[in-house]
Amino acid sequence: MARKSRSTIERHGLQEFIGHLFESGATYEEIIKNVREARGKTITRSSLSRWRQTWASAEEQIRVAQQDAEAILKVMQAKPGMDFSEPAIQMVLGKMVRRLANANEAFENLPIDKLSSLLAKLARVQQSGQALGIQRDRLELLKRKVSAVAETVKETMTKAGVSREEITKMVDQLLGVTA
Repeated sequence: MARKSRSTIERHGLQEFIGHLFESGATYEEIIKNVREARGKTITRSSLSRWRQTWASAEEQIRVAQQDAEAILKVMQAKPGMDFSEPAIQMVLGKMVRRLANANEAFENLPIDKLSSLLAKLARVQQSGQALGIQRDRLELLKRKVSAVAETVKETMTKAGVSREEITKMVDQLLGVTA
């Protein structure tokens, strides 16, 4: 069941209209006057003040998300081969922890089944990160083993008098460089 809005601004559907006024730099008095003239609704300075805090918080979250995305994009462009799974999981966990820390009243009224579901999801995210780490370690070990075998093949083929070109071809096939 959705939470019933307690904000006059939300009840009247004025969020976007007032958000644009905030963005344009309008004062509280100008916003109250514009709402009354344009929409025929009356809002109080205190309801506007409370809603502005919600709006500012949402705007800040959007700004932070945009900064995170830009930073990730820059790193991805600079290091295209980098594995981003661990930083991405850490970012998700950080956002979940911040959301829980900032939830205040909503968190206190959260039904136990939703809370337990949220905690289960958090545990799954952590487990996924650990599983990815294990897979990454296994892949690295496999790469080292294949490289060691390639070196052994190279040494054996050199001793057997096989041309350098043939050795390179075989080693490249072994390492998966060519088909």
